[in-house]
Amino acid sequence: MPLSKIQSESLNLADNYAFTGTHTTPNGYQLLASRTDSSNVDYTNDVTILDFSSHISDYHTFWFSINIDATAANGNQHMYLKTMNSSNTTALEMAMTMYGFNSSTNPNNPQGGGNGGYFRFAYRHYKLMAATLTGYIHNHSNTGAQNSTMQLQSNWQYAGIGCAQANGSIRVTSNNQIAKLALNFDAGDSGGGDGASTNFNSRVIAEIYGIR
Repeated sequence: MPLSKIQSESLNLADNYAFTGTHTTPNGYQLLASRTDSSNVDYTNDVTILDFSSHISDYHTFWFSINIDATAANGNQHMYLKTMNSSNTTALEMAMTMYGFNSSTNPNNPQGGGNGGYFRFAYRHYKLMAATLTGYIHNHSNTGAQNSTMQLQSNWQYAGIGCAQANGSIRVTSNNQIAKLALNFDAGDSGGGDGASTNFNSRVIAEIYGIR
């Protein structure tokens, strides 16, 4: 169909449009929340990046993607994820594990196990490099404790080694549903010949979709 025909009856595909309402991908995923840091943000303390609390009654399964541009000019960082319920910013207690390998085929385990309020998904992440964290959240509809779980995969640049990846899982040990995600970055160390970071600036692009 000629462009003039489209322009006269519908949309000019050469123009830009701001769409409102619900955005749904072809596979049915519905975008619920997103974040785009247009400038550097200090992630020394907890920063909530995705709040989907208004949707947890409509969806029980979610998919999320977090892209981190470590803009720090020095050192390396340890990166942590925090989960919260819909009512406050207190970290949910989690049973967790995260194991993987680096490009030297050596074991690479950001979170070796145990319980806590912060889940380490990358460590000794090198300055001025990208890291990613993707995964699924399952807020199971059954009542009772330990019915909210996550499956995750991370990729980062291990200082002095190269590419590293890990797969992990989280199980919330209370009866809370996961409704918010936050990030918190700590100074790394001298591992890999790189000194600890004193700059926690990063830029994050993140989104979360409801599935069902």
